[in-house]
Amino acid sequence: MISNLPVPDLINNKDAEAKTIAMVQSEARRLNDAGVTDLFMACNTMHLYSDEMFQGLDVSFHSLIELVAKKLKTLNTANVLLLGTKTTISTNLYQNAMEKNGIKYSKPSDELLLQTVSMILDAISGEVNPEKQKYFYHAISEEAKLKNADLVMLACTELPLLIKGTINGLPSLSSLDVLAEAICSMHYENYCHDMPVIKKSALL
Repeated sequence: MISNLPVPDLINNKDAEAKTIAMVQSEARRLNDAGVTDLFMACNTMHLYSDEMFQGLDVSFHSLIELVAKKLKTLNTANVLLLGTKTTISTNLYQNAMEKNGIKYSKPSDELLLQTVSMILDAISGEVNPEKQKYFYHAISEEAKLKNADLVMLACTELPLLIKGTINGLPSLSSLDVLAEAICSMHYENYCHDMPVIKKSALL
């Protein structure tokens, strides 16, 4: 099941937190009552509020942040350049999970962070300028070289819309790809058993 919930924009308006949390809480309860057993959330930044949003439910919530950290651990990366919203970066949402899993990372410079947020907003609006996007790629590539990063972590839902595959030969990892892999693995693995466990997942 996919639940497309039109919550307020938290990138520009932190004052909308309470309303957003209440909306997701209500939807999570509805999915829980509908018999959902496993819950995933596509938005990276929203994981800051997951404990509050999903408490008291029977459904099992699978953290995208933890899934990404475990995936990075299997890739044996030397140094990950982390890209995301200002909120995601400033709250150490991914950094804490990476440190817990022994993954070395680099945060974006202030300049690259501003460019990243600007590109994310362009992607949301559907008005991406090709020249601006080209300059963004160049900035990522140069900063990755400067910080000896061997992989770029796309820790925002919109970034995979802008960056696909490699950036001047530098590989990237999309949090959405990790999420899709986890959901598919959970369900397709069930078909390998004589008595499959019935699961009913929902993606917020």
